[in-house]
Amino acid sequence: MPSVREFFVTEAGDYISRLAQLVQKQDGVDLDELQRLCRGLRGSAQLAREDRVHRVARALEGTVRALAGGALSWGEQLRDKAAQTLEDLHYLVAGAETEREAEARVALALARLHGLGAGAAPAAPAPGGARAGAAPEFRAFAAAECAGVRAELSAALSKLEREPRDREPLKAILRRQRALLGAAQLDAIPAVAETIRGLDDITRLVARTNAGVEGEWLEFYRAARDVLGVVSPALTAGQEAPAVQALGRLRGLRDRLLASSAAEEKRPPRAPGVPGTTETTEELPVEVVNFFRTEARAILGRIERMAGELSGAALDRQGHLRRELRAAFTALRDTATTFGFAAAAELADGALNRIPFVTGPELLTAVHELHGVITGEPVPAAVPPAPPAVTPTRAAASAAAPAGDDVVPIERLCYRGEAALRRALELQPALTAARPGDAAWRETVQELFDLIRLGMA
Repeated sequence: MPSVREFFVTEAGDYISRLAQLVQKQDGVDLDELQRLCRGLRGSAQLAREDRVHRVARALEGTVRALAGGALSWGEQLRDKAAQTLEDLHYLVAGAETEREAEARVALALARLHGLGAGAAPAAPAPGGARAGAAPEFRAFAAAECAGVRAELSAALSKLEREPRDREPLKAILRRQRALLGAAQLDAIPAVAETIRGLDDITRLVARTNAGVEGEWLEFYRAARDVLGVVSPALTAGQEAPAVQALGRLRGLRDRLLASSAAEEKRPPRAPGVPGTTETTEELPVEVVNFFRTEARAILGRIERMAGELSGAALDRQGHLRRELRAAFTALRDTATTFGFAAAAELADGALNRIPFVTGPELLTAVHELHGVITGEPVPAAVPPAPPAVTPTRAAASAAAPAGDDVVPIERLCYRGEAALRRALELQPALTAARPGDAAWRETVQELFDLIRLGMA
């Protein structure tokens, strides 16, 4: 059975090939089919959590929407830029480049498309205005959300002006605009759509490049606040969003910031990080590293406590614990992603995918691995050492034999059926720990025990 990654590569490759065929046609372009394929590619990347492909596909989809609405005209220049972007997507889907090369490719693709007006909705009577089809109910919703995002931006700016590397205000902005960013009718109000998507792109770029929010970075957030400050009152009054001078300033800042991140490709590789960890912290400010590690340790402590309770809990309690564990691993993954700890985010995401059937000892092993990756410090294994090698009959007898000289039925001395499989699952931590640092061994052991769990389902 193909993995999620293998399925994504096949599906995304098909979308890209069909898009390339459409783009190269000399007798015009089928806009409906272009939109459908772009939407499919973006959705496939979103489901597979392929963030780089998702960001570029979303920007390409925005360009096609602008083309369909008349804001752009199809011609040789647009055909060439679309073809270049599809080539970028091909490399991103293949995943053969280094992290730095891939991020540089994403930045160049986004800058190329934003220069054409990517993300903009179809043309309207006034730049930044809402389309006539925007529902009154959505305008009211957007007005309230814009006001909330603007208030969050104002609070964030006052903090960032004092401490440009404070990441909490940025996380608050992303959380506050989440509902509006996911709204199906967002494109009905182009000024809002461009501002909200720009905030998402630039905030995530700040996290990836570890930039201090000062200079043009800070100006971008001020421009976003100014745009929403004009748009929100108009929407509240039931009017279309007016032309906003600050929107042009926001676009220019966004394009320059996206393009400048491509310079990462020319920077020398970072020095090796702390021994024993795949994370690199040499270029991160010490306060950022310490803040992340403090947050991560607190989350790992909660996971460890719940993992210790999981195996012996009743079924309804296990269900509650697994929901809490899912929330904890999600928080750890998102925090690691925000601060650029890719290896920790990958491990947390892997554990998150196994929550429905993972055992307590396996979770403790995951905690041990995450602690090592995040801190670079060896810690005592949270899983107790494996018992001496004994036959299943002897192991069962030691647990089941009653006091005294009572005769024990032979069927009680052997593991059978589900009990034998559960006993096998208990051996996973010992097998994983037998060859530390061997990624191939760990993946093989994980696959073996996943198959056992599937057999038990």
